[in-house]
Amino acid sequence: MLKELNIKNYALIDHLKINFEDGFSVITGETGSGKSIILGALSLILGERADLKSIRNADEKCVIEGIFSIDERDVEPLFSENDLDFEKETIIRREINSQGKSRAFINDTPVSLQILKSLSEKLIDIHSQHETMLLNDKKFVFGIIDSQIQNKKLFDEYHSKFKIYKTTLEKLKTLIEKEVQAQNDKDFYTFLLQEFEEINIDAAIENDIASEYNLLSNAEQIKSVLNSSVNFLSNNQGGIISDLISAISNLESIQNIDPSILEIKNRLKSTLIEIEDIERDLSVMESRVEIDDKRLMLIEEDISLLNRLLKKHQLTSFEELLEKKKSISVQLENIGCISEQITTLEKNKQTLLKELQNLAKEISNERKKVIPTLENEAIELLSSMKMKNAAIQFKISPSEEIHSLGNDEILLLAKTNLGGNFELLKKIASGGESSRIMLAIKSLQTQSKSLPTIIFDEIDTGVSGEVATNMGAIMQKLGQKMQVLSITHLPQIASKGTHHFKVYKEEANATTLTKIRNLDAQERVEEIASMLSSNKITDAAIKNANELLAEK
Repeated sequence: MLKELNIKNYALIDHLKINFEDGFSVITGETGSGKSIILGALSLILGERADLKSIRNADEKCVIEGIFSIDERDVEPLFSENDLDFEKETIIRREINSQGKSRAFINDTPVSLQILKSLSEKLIDIHSQHETMLLNDKKFVFGIIDSQIQNKKLFDEYHSKFKIYKTTLEKLKTLIEKEVQAQNDKDFYTFLLQEFEEINIDAAIENDIASEYNLLSNAEQIKSVLNSSVNFLSNNQGGIISDLISAISNLESIQNIDPSILEIKNRLKSTLIEIEDIERDLSVMESRVEIDDKRLMLIEEDISLLNRLLKKHQLTSFEELLEKKKSISVQLENIGCISEQITTLEKNKQTLLKELQNLAKEISNERKKVIPTLENEAIELLSSMKMKNAAIQFKISPSEEIHSLGNDEILLLAKTNLGGNFELLKKIASGGESSRIMLAIKSLQTQSKSLPTIIFDEIDTGVSGEVATNMGAIMQKLGQKMQVLSITHLPQIASKGTHHFKVYKEEANATTLTKIRNLDAQERVEEIASMLSSNKITDAAIKNANELLAEK
């Protein structure tokens, strides 16, 4: 429940502190006194968007703070998921500075507005007179029925699987779009790969095609140089080998005369052996060099193709070309993989859809079980509010497609007169009738919905007299199970409250401020008398006010 509300520097409020109690409390005040301002301030700590215009003094920040007494069982998962410290008295604070920047806190821990809303939805339900339009809202109508179903695990399982189903659909959509683009790219990648496959790049790298090209393109020069070099070494008419043999022979003729000559002769013989080896190697090399114009032409074509591919793909080496080829091959393989992924996801989608349809059927059956009870209880409540011939009807039918709420379509129909037909509420109900129907539904919802506080903001619009008295009695009864706050202009409803707050304006120091106070017994009599006699308190009005208060 809401225990305390502190408002600072908001609209016509300088600083306001309100202590609330459990049970049924009413808030009254003249039109324009500031009741909606207080409700607007409360909505800020419930996660509504802030308006810079709501700051009273631009030099100071606006601070709204609410203290709530909460049950850990209702909110423990939310606190755990968001790493928040749970306190039985939880403080929610909202701050807005002069630049319009807003900050939110739960027990002094900064949180996002989304987290704030997630918590507030479990704490307070604010119903304004304009929200009777919700009776025509699909999600709201489903919520009326589903709040009566006890099997919450069924809904949890459905919502969990539906979330996976939606994700699967999104992935499928993305993959299908990707496949369409991939098929458009397939011809392009295939053409690129065919260009690469005109030459065996692996073999070109392994065989060092550049070196082979260098040899073949210079074969004649290489062969000529090798041949002349062999001739220099072995020409019988003056080659190096012949001259070395002659020199060795000459030295042998004098080696016995001078022993040092023998060493030189032996050195020359070693040199001769080395040069003869070199000559043989050169001869072999020369014999292996081939002048092959056909092979040269083929290699030139390959080199030209490789260079063209290097330039086209803005690469610098044959190794990079090989990596590019592999990359293109992978791209083509991935196109095929997309089709396989789509097939797998389609199977998953169908499996999930079947499971969801089975769960949705169970949910639909549960709804059909509780609808008659809801309709009968609503008839009783409406009858107590002087709509004895009124009734509501939930028309349930299969939907064309499965959706987040199941596989049903539900219309809330109503009739307000004897012999009338069930129609959409907006077609047949007046403002006062819509208010009473909404109160009846809210009353039914709160019987099963775990919600500490509900606030009715002038839900009594369009009613008066005994109808108002009975509406007040319904809210009073709700107050026995939860905290109920009602902003009202009707004395019949105001008299039913266990606690009574009055909102009023006070002028001081050339400024107007909104104030609120908790009325004592005598002040309540005077306030209700004022409401009965249009602000002119008469003895009859005082008597009537006492009678209304005594009826509680």
